[in-house]
Amino acid sequence: MKRKVLSVVGFFLVMALFWGVQAQAGDFEGKMVFRDGEIDLMQVEVPGLAGAQPTPAFAKKAVAIPFDTYRQVIKEVGEAGPGVRVQTETIWVKGNLFRTDTNENGEKVAIIFDSKTQKMTTISWKEKKAMVVDVGKMMKSVNSMAEQMGKALGMDANAMKQIMQGKQAEKENDLFSLKSTGKRKKINGFKCELYVGTDKEGNPLQAWLATPTSTLKQLFDSMEEMTKAIQKINETEDKESRFLKKTNKMPILKKWVENNSDFNFEEFISVKKQSVSPDLFKVPAGFKVVSMQDMMHNEMLKLQQFQQQK
Repeated sequence: MKRKVLSVVGFFLVMALFWGVQAQAGDFEGKMVFRDGEIDLMQVEVPGLAGAQPTPAFAKKAVAIPFDTYRQVIKEVGEAGPGVRVQTETIWVKGNLFRTDTNENGEKVAIIFDSKTQKMTTISWKEKKAMVVDVGKMMKSVNSMAEQMGKALGMDANAMKQIMQGKQAEKENDLFSLKSTGKRKKINGFKCELYVGTDKEGNPLQAWLATPTSTLKQLFDSMEEMTKAIQKINETEDKESRFLKKTNKMPILKKWVENNSDFNFEEFISVKKQSVSPDLFKVPAGFKVVSMQDMMHNEMLKLQQFQQQK
């Protein structure tokens, strides 16, 4: 099974693209909770899927199974049980400050982003370290490299950057498609409508979509400054982002099957306006702060030492 870790950068970018953020930043203060996971259907027994074989027909059948069935399977096997991987993210917002907390397999990690300084800090409680990345400087480095490589190959810098990031191939091969079934249901307090189709890789997909509430709109409006910085990293919108923006919808629950055998889901649990302590956006006392360059240098030294010991 693949281990997926939802970064705050990727999550906020996708969420913000849903509505094409335009309003004044810094209005929202509070938190939201998001959950995602994966179940190996060849390893975990799911009611209604006995004698499973990894075929396209099986994948369509698996994605149509009610999510409550999968909830029960996760409860019985455990969020970190054999063939199951589930992680929950708590995301805090305070003006231009954003933080996401995850705890997978007992390892606590937090990612903090400051949209004004464009600095992202990753904190590991296991290692008691905090790695700081200057997103602005990183993007200047990427742009400079793309420009140099583009000139050498006689290509435009933007075109070269898309190739470097794999965007060109993604755009050409995007198979995303969703159609409404007309079925409606309340999920996690949100009024949703069921859409069915395929994800960008052609895997069977079902999504319960909702029209954003005023609180959600205020939350995502507060991300404007951050998304301006992040969109420099990912400037190309995929078909799903354009679809959600056009229909003014937000996915509350998505489920799809990869490789005809791996059930995946993403679930928006809740959003709440509340006071958030500024201490949440600081590195804990006693933690060592390192730059990405320092970390890469240390890893290279370890690799060299390992090779010398051979």
